[in-house]
Amino acid sequence: MGIDLLLIPQNSSHAENFAFLTAWCQQNQLTYKVLILDKLMKQETVGYFDKSDCIVIDAAPEMSFYRMGYFERIKFLVGNREKILESVPMSKVIVAGNDGAIQRLIFNSSAGTDALKILMIDGNLTPFCSNTLKWKAKAVTLLHNGLGLLGLGYLSPSLVGHSKVDKVYVMNKHVKEVLQKQGSKNDIDVLLPPRFYKFLSIKSLQKKHGRVKNILYGTTAYSWHRLWTFSELQKKEVYYLLNCANQFPEKQFHIRVHPRDDKSFYENLSLPANVSVGFSDVTLSDDITWADLLWISRSSLAFEARLAGLPCIISEEYFPKPDVYDYLSNDDNITYVDDIDEYLKNIYISFSKSVSEPTGEKAYEEFKSWFQEKA
Repeated sequence: MGIDLLLIPQNSSHAENFAFLTAWCQQNQLTYKVLILDKLMKQETVGYFDKSDCIVIDAAPEMSFYRMGYFERIKFLVGNREKILESVPMSKVIVAGNDGAIQRLIFNSSAGTDALKILMIDGNLTPFCSNTLKWKAKAVTLLHNGLGLLGLGYLSPSLVGHSKVDKVYVMNKHVKEVLQKQGSKNDIDVLLPPRFYKFLSIKSLQKKHGRVKNILYGTTAYSWHRLWTFSELQKKEVYYLLNCANQFPEKQFHIRVHPRDDKSFYENLSLPANVSVGFSDVTLSDDITWADLLWISRSSLAFEARLAGLPCIISEEYFPKPDVYDYLSNDDNITYVDDIDEYLKNIYISFSKSVSEPTGEKAYEEFKSWFQEKA
């Protein structure tokens, strides 16, 4: 008989969005289940949902499936395909937070049914800038399509937004443009994910002007993504931040560590009295409400800061400016600073600057009506 909705979160951001959808299902008396991939991905999403609504996939590799090499993934998928699929219920609508191999395997299992497959991408993308990357992407797309004809699309390397689904929702126009330039043939709409709406309300709470006192530093999970050079640069920048804290004892610095960053590095830091470190024990909305200024290197936190009207800086002491094609380079809420010490001495912030807000209300209403009709 099946259920109305199957949700497939891979990380906490997806889980936060989907928790909103489960509440909506309850209000509309629709049946749903949440497929938990925590043992596969070494993430923590189950806590966002009622346990009775969860189906836990028991397949558990030694390391996160996301971080496996390509051939390791193939070996794991071939050996665990049936174990994964035996837990997947029939559903009228399937919503996934991304389209990696596991999600594609589940999408493929619904082939031959009228299940509506939806991809809700919560994250920014950077276009392929070099010819090498462009040709690599084309090769991956051809392989993906070829294997897809054989029903083996889940074995191809991942390329976000290129799986055959009925609808793709992205968080801003930039992501839509990137996917279209990379050759995605999907029907793509801009929809602000539910977890971001709370940041729009923060703007009204912010003070209008004043000296910067509270500085929020957001880290990026470079080591998780095997970006070792950037990981080392970030560590140097953190030491630089500690030095700034000693120079400006009247200011408060808070380091918000990305959930997939190397926690051990931050746990072993010797912190000045005016520096604190947080491991997602405080909500991001609370941190952004507390802050007068956000300091990042290459973090999607810039998007939340923009929604909340919180000024954001990127220091050029250690990191070069983002590529012109990067979404950060087109964000007029970001200031690039070549001398943090001098900047912190003189900064006087104003929140009177108009910050355009991404709109997704029309797409969201369409999503709800489309889902209600299907389910």
